[in-house]
Amino acid sequence: MTEADAELLAAIHAAPERDEPRLVYADALLDRDDALGNLIQLQVAQAKLRPRTAEFTRLQHQIDAVW
Repeated sequence: MTEADAELLAAIHAAPERDEPRLVYADALLDRDDALGNLIQLQVAQAKLRPRTAEFTRLQHQIDAVW
């Protein structure tokens, strides 16, 4: 883990209700071709939706594929 990763994770832990630190961390992971970044982006997007909607289900299928 890099120092930048540690700082981003600290920001996530400091404000767990905010999506921005998670999305910045996801971007950093994607810059390194780490699929965890994609998973984080999908989960953040899905968390904004109501369950059992078509979009929620579509995102769940993408999340399942990443896992």
